[in-house]
Amino acid sequence: MTANFSKDIRILIVDDEELIRWSLQAALSGTNHTVDLAGSGEEALKMLKDSEYDIIITDLKMPGLDGLELMARIREKGINARVILISAFLSDGAMKQAAEYGAFKCVNKPFGIEDFLGVVKEAVEAGS
Repeated sequence: MTANFSKDIRILIVDDEELIRWSLQAALSGTNHTVDLAGSGEEALKMLKDSEYDIIITDLKMPGLDGLELMARIREKGINARVILISAFLSDGAMKQAAEYGAFKCVNKPFGIEDFLGVVKEAVEAGS
């Protein structure tokens, strides 16, 4: 699968693990997309005040504002970005709650880069 998607979109990656943020950003480097990084849910909310994103990729388990709480705040603010929730801790309850908040997709860690790019491509196409 090629990482070169045709539509230029804005993506926000939210994860408390710097290596994960950088790895996902690197995977998307061959696309035409603008990719910003946030190290916490709180930082993501600050960025969402100043910028609009088409896709938000967030980890579930983070200190402070976790991925589900971030999704709830995003929806409360009327932000219609497609949210991809990633985690090694995806329980049935977390997946149900994510679905209630309108998650585009939940992805279990670890995942392959090609699988990740496939999910992002689906999210891009869903917004077309």
